[in-house]
Amino acid sequence: MSGDGAGPIVIRCDAGREDGLGHLSRCLALADWLADAQGRGPLFVTHAPDGLAVGFIESRGHAVALSPALAGGEEDLAFLGDHLGRAEGRSLLLLDSRRLDGAYVERCRARAAVACLDDEELRDLPCDLLVNGHVWVTEESYPARAGRRVLAGADYNLIPPAYFADGRAAAEPGAPLRVLVTLGGEDPHNHTAWVVEQLGDLLAAQSVTLVIGPAHPAPATTKHMAWATWPQGRVVESPPGLATLIAEADLAITAGGTTCYELAAARVPQLAIIVEEHQRALVESLERHGCLLGLGSYAELPRERARETLADILQSAERRRAMAEAAATLFKDSGLPRVGAALLGLREAP
Repeated sequence: MSGDGAGPIVIRCDAGREDGLGHLSRCLALADWLADAQGRGPLFVTHAPDGLAVGFIESRGHAVALSPALAGGEEDLAFLGDHLGRAEGRSLLLLDSRRLDGAYVERCRARAAVACLDDEELRDLPCDLLVNGHVWVTEESYPARAGRRVLAGADYNLIPPAYFADGRAAAEPGAPLRVLVTLGGEDPHNHTAWVVEQLGDLLAAQSVTLVIGPAHPAPATTKHMAWATWPQGRVVESPPGLATLIAEADLAITAGGTTCYELAAARVPQLAIIVEEHQRALVESLERHGCLLGLGSYAELPRERARETLADILQSAERRRAMAEAAATLFKDSGLPRVGAALLGLREAP
């Protein structure tokens, strides 16, 4: 806290092999902004039995308390209530979980001002502030509810400013492209191995960096496949973030999650694979906006079409440039200051 008499800020977000790391990633971006704005970061409350989340949170300088249960249940509510405390100032709680329902949010709201980060399912949660930064969502996507403010659309993205790269230099004609392959923190069906096996020869003349996420199902085998396919390539395991790797890239092959937005912010052309069903709306929306090309999904991943798409984009600087320009139009700047200011404003409301 900043010492101004305000109550604590608590972020409730689960992360790990079951929940993935996308929710945590955006909460950490917001936590970093809040720490800069008020001189002290929020407290994270998380259920992380595999321990993946704790390291990420602490590495960013934020405190974490381990809930004994997943978000949404009685045991978790009791634990969360203890950490909201009984400060003189108004406490602020940010909730980010697919498991939340209206009853849980209402009970949290009795103890603090509540903001919720929402996703594809568009839940009508009874909070004070509802944030959904997906590009296809608008304020009108939600029913009007007294006492609730809605921030929706690309202007309220939670992408750190470091990802935004104006004036990115195009690759020199004839020079190898720097290709980033990153299929998410989990990659549950090991699409990383699929990319290496089915598309690897098309990338042999390029400079490839392959990322192995912290919850990857077969890291050792996949690493050896990559080294055999791209002897001059680079394998990066469990990086603390992707900002530096994205800044270096001319093209990316990625999963259809938060990374798609980060790549778009950095104006990096991208080819995306839908590795889980909830990613479909994001990938299809960005494809409609011209920011990426879809290669398929876990349910249907046609090899020949993927190869044709990759070969075309490798050869066409004009298509890569058009994708970068479309991304720049959609993501003009970071939405963190707008969302962060709205959050801090909740503590000043009556």
